[in-house]
Amino acid sequence: MKVGYIWNAPWPPLLSGFTGSSIHVQEFIKAMRKKNIDVFIVCANKGENTEDRKQKAESKIFEIQPNSIFRTMQRFYQILRKKGFNHKDTKTQKNKKIIETKLNFYSKPNLMVGNFLKECDTLLYNFKFFWRAKKIFARECPDLLYERYTLFNYSGIKLARWYGIPIILEVNALPISEIKSYGGKVYLGNIGRFIEKQVFKNVDAIVAVSSILKKKILSYGIPEEKVCFLSNGVDVKKFNPDISGEQVREKYGLQNKIVIGFIGTLVVWHNLNVLIDAMKDIIKKVPNIHLLIVGDGFHREVLEKQVEKLKLKDYVTFAGRVSYERVPKYINAIDIAMYLCRRAYVFSPIKFFEYMAMGKAIVSSNAGQISKVIKDGENGMLVDTKNKKQLVETIIDVATNLELRTNLGKKARKTIEDNNYTWERNVDEVCGIYDKLKLSTKVS
Repeated sequence: MKVGYIWNAPWPPLLSGFTGSSIHVQEFIKAMRKKNIDVFIVCANKGENTEDRKQKAESKIFEIQPNSIFRTMQRFYQILRKKGFNHKDTKTQKNKKIIETKLNFYSKPNLMVGNFLKECDTLLYNFKFFWRAKKIFARECPDLLYERYTLFNYSGIKLARWYGIPIILEVNALPISEIKSYGGKVYLGNIGRFIEKQVFKNVDAIVAVSSILKKKILSYGIPEEKVCFLSNGVDVKKFNPDISGEQVREKYGLQNKIVIGFIGTLVVWHNLNVLIDAMKDIIKKVPNIHLLIVGDGFHREVLEKQVEKLKLKDYVTFAGRVSYERVPKYINAIDIAMYLCRRAYVFSPIKFFEYMAMGKAIVSSNAGQISKVIKDGENGMLVDTKNKKQLVETIIDVATNLELRTNLGKKARKTIEDNNYTWERNVDEVCGIYDKLKLSTKVS
C-alpha cells in the first residue's frame, strides 16, 4: 500500500518537532514505515531538517508554500505595525532568532485585519495546493489519501475524487468552535463551517482523536459507521521507565528534590500560572519541592515575571526548549508530571500518553478525554484547576507519599500497555479502515 499524507497547515513546520501537531505527524508516519507502508508527505511548511530529526526525512516530503497576495498583504501590514509574524517560512528565517507572537501584544484592529487576511489566504491556498499536489499524485500514484484536517481546507477531497482513491480524514479539533470558545473570532466562519460540513460528508472515513470530538462530528449529521474514535499514541520503546533522568537532575541541581514538572509549549491554556501560584502554598508543606518547566512559547515571559513577583526563583526552573529525542530523559527527571490544560476536553494530548508510558505519577485536570483514560487515585490524580485548595492538597499528598507515586506510575504504564496506546496500533486501525473501503468499493 502507498499512502499520500496531506497536512497543509502553514504553521508549525512539519520537521520542527516542538509542537504536538508536528510530533503527531512525524510519529504516525514513522509507525507507517515500521509497518512497511510506502508513504509520502505533501505539506505547506516542511521546516528545517536538523540532525536529530534526520530519520524523518526518509519519506519523500513535498512542500507547497501558501504564498498569495493575501499572505503578502498580511506580512506587509505586520511589518508596518512592528509585530511578529504569525508564522515563518523557515527558508527565509534560517539562522535567525524565532520571533514569538504575543497575544496581548495586538490591538483589536490589528487582530481583525491580520486574521481576516490570513483566512482569505487559506481559502485561496486550496487552488494552489490542488494544482501543485495533482502533479505530485500523478507521479507517486498513491492507493490512499490520508489527511490531517485544517480549517478552510477542501483540496484533499478534490484530489481524492480526481484520482478516484479513498480519503481518510483525521480530525484533531474543530477549529471554528475552538477559536470561538476562547474568545476569538473567525471572520469567514460561515464559509468555514460550510466547507467543514461538506468535507466531513464527502470523505470516505473520519478518524477522531477523542470520543467527545467524535460526538461533535456526529452532530453534523455524519453517519456513525463513517466516524472512528482513535486516540493518540506513544512510542513505548522510546518512552519507557528505564531511561535515566539523572543527567538532567544533575544539570539543574535537582538531586535531592521532589520534582514536579511540565513539558510542552508555554501557552495560556496550559494553566501554568495556576500551578506557579499554587507553589506558594506547596513549599510551606514540602520545602524540598521544585517545579521544572521544559519548553518555550509566547507565555514564557509572563510566567517568568510571575515567578519573580512571587519570589519563587529558587523553586522554579525554566529549562527552555529541548529536542524531542531528549524529552524522555527530562520526563524521567520528574517525580510528578503535571497536565492542567483547560482545552483538553476534546483533545487527546500526546504528552499525556508520554507521561504515562514513562511510568510517571500524573496530576491532571479532570477534563474530557483525560478523565476517560485516568481513573482518579488509581493510575493518576484528577483535579479541578479552578479549585486551588484541591490542587495544592493533591500535589502535597503525592509529593510526600513515595508508595503512592510509585503505584500511580506503574499503573499508568500498565494502562498504556493494556490498551495498546501506540502509534503502531493506530496505523493498524487505519489499514483496517482502508481494507473495508476497498471491500465496499468492490461490492458496489
